Amino acid sequence: GLLESLFRRDTRCGLMAPLQDTGDLYKQLLANQLEERTLRIKLYVDKNEVVSREELAKFIWGTARKIYEVISPKQDDQRKQAWKDAQGMLKSLIDWSSFTPATFHEPCVLSVVESKVVEVLEAYKTYVLTGEVKTKWPPPKLLGETDEILVVDKPCMYTCTYGTEVPKRGLKHLGEKASAS
Repeated sequence: GLLESLFRRDTRCGLMAPLQDTGDLYKQLLANQLEERTLRIKLYVDKNEVVSREELAKFIWGTARKIYEVISPKQDDQRKQAWKDAQGMLKSLIDWSSFTPATFHEPCVLSVVESKVVEVLEAYKTYVLTGEVKTKWPPPKLLGETDEILVVDKPCMYTCTYGTEVPKRGLKHLGEKASAS
C-alpha cells in the first residue's frame, strides 16, 4: 500500500528502510520508483549479462512512463517543472520528441547499454533526493570577488567563458596596469 511505497526494500536482508526525507510525497515515491528500476537493471550489469534491444527499450520506456505517472505533470506548475527536469536528466535514454506515456514506441528509446541506463537512473535519483546534478567535473568554485576581480577555482583544461564581455565602464582609470595580460 501507500505506506510500503514510502519505503524501499533492502534486498540484502529484506528490511524496509526509509529514504531521505525530501518533504514532498511524490518526490519520495519517485525516488522509490527509481531505486526499484535501477536495482532491476543492475542485476544484469553485475552479472555482465546482455539484454535484448527490445527488452531494454521496453524497460527504458516503462521507466519513463512510471516516472510520468508518479510526477503527474498536469496537476500543477511544480510538477510540470519536475517533468521538465526528468526529461533533462533522462535525455540520454529517451528521444522526447517521439515519446508518449500512453503507448510503447521503440524508436523513442535511444540505443544505450545497460550500464548507461544504471548510471543515468542513479544520477536522476540523486537529483530527486538532493537537488544536485552529478557531473564529470565539479562546478567551478567562487573563491572571491570584488568590483574588478573574480577569482574562480576550476579544473585544469576547463573552458571558462565568464567575463568574455568587456564592461562598458572599462578599466581606463587604472592606466597602463589594466592592459597587462
